[in-house]
Amino acid sequence: MVRSPFVTLAAVVVLGLVLVGVDMAVQHPAAPPAPPAAVPAVSAAPAPAAAPAPESFPAGRVRYVGDVTSQGASIPIAVTVDGDRSKAYVCDGHQTEAWLQGGATTDAVDGTGRHGNHMTGRLDGGRLTGTVSLAGRPDASFTAAPATGTQAGIYRSGGNGRTTGWIVRGDGGQVGLSHDGTGAVSPAPPLPLDGPLPAGVVPVDGSTDVLATS
Repeated sequence: MVRSPFVTLAAVVVLGLVLVGVDMAVQHPAAPPAPPAAVPAVSAAPAPAAAPAPESFPAGRVRYVGDVTSQGASIPIAVTVDGDRSKAYVCDGHQTEAWLQGGATTDAVDGTGRHGNHMTGRLDGGRLTGTVSLAGRPDASFTAAPATGTQAGIYRSGGNGRTTGWIVRGDGGQVGLSHDGTGAVSPAPPLPLDGPLPAGVVPVDGSTDVLATS
């Protein structure tokens, strides 16, 4: 059988194309698939900080002693917190004094006195801080720390027309005033603390009415 030269030529062309394709496949292998894109790590949200435990007065009677800063001077203050009641005495040992009494909550006190005198305070880092308003003076801030020693605190005697108060600090230092019904005021006599208290002198606690005879 005689083949047409055109058939032979076509066969040669097809064979050439096949060989070229094989050669290209060998020289240029298909590129491997690209790795998947990395997913950025998501940082876990930080845990919220724990709220500090609320402050509260210790159970029973607790005493605080410190100072009121008023018009550039420091005036001693002592506060007794006894359950849900509070008492306070502000005294400079010369002319200024104020007796205050009121209530106490878990961490705050509020007391009033004569002539519009007023005190508010709140625990702050174990100390009692607040404001005292005394008649004739601008509002003044105070800070009082828990009393150290068994004798520190407020003492008072009243009767026969005379009222005397003392603030005793943890180091034994004391300041006080004594006055009678006429308005005469004098420094309180030293309060002996190395033995029984003098007759009529009592430490101020929740049951003491500090406004009864002031």
